Amino acid sequence: MENVINGLSKHNVAIEKKMKEIQRQLAEFKAAGAKGNQSNGLESTSGQTQAEIMSLKKQIAQLTAQCAEWEKKHADTVTTYRTHLLSAVQGHMDQDVKDALYHIIEIRSMEQFC
Repeated sequence: MENVINGLSKHNVAIEKKMKEIQRQLAEFKAAGAKGNQSNGLESTSGQTQAEIMSLKKQIAQLTAQCAEWEKKHADTVTTYRTHLLSAVQGHMDQDVKDALYHIIEIRSMEQFC
């Protein structure tokens, strides 16, 4: 059970890291798209610029969808982790599993104060 909890914790960290990276990329693409929309007051832009804008818009849509998917996975992981923790606290797990969970809680609280 401790391996499951450690695995969930690692998975949670990985998901949060990936979400931050996707959000950073999304912000960069949105900024680039806004920059492309301010085309020095010209009525029409070159074909290459239009293609770049369309490519950026497509990437923004993909990153937005990817971000939503990662947020759902993150929420599912957190829910699973909380369910395991709650079950342990309520006494629905073996004593050694409960002890392992309490130990993890102690470690996490010490990390917060260091």
